[in-house]
Amino acid sequence: MIVAILSLTLLGAAFGILLGIANKFLRVEGNPVVEELLALMPGSNCGQCGFPGCSGAAEAIVDGSAAPTCCPPGFCAAKAQACPPSRNSTWCATSPSFPSAITG
Repeated sequence: MIVAILSLTLLGAAFGILLGIANKFLRVEGNPVVEELLALMPGSNCGQCGFPGCSGAAEAIVDGSAAPTCCPPGFCAAKAQACPPSRNSTWCATSPSFPSAITG
């Protein structure tokens, strides 16, 4: 019984160390532009843009398959005059995610 417990503990520790080392050497760096764009987005993963979360929308914007205006909450919060055509500026100005500093 004690041999089984020790062997499983040692196996778990060895695989944990191996995974930690593999993480250091096999790390895949992401696109820094996607990471910067993701930092500008609201991060609510609402799906209004049609993509599965903000990271999917950021990747689509960077690779050119989506317009920069595809995120209604984030885009309206950034600039009032840049609201998507499907929304009017009144909606952006009354949106709870819209900062009051921009509305004047």
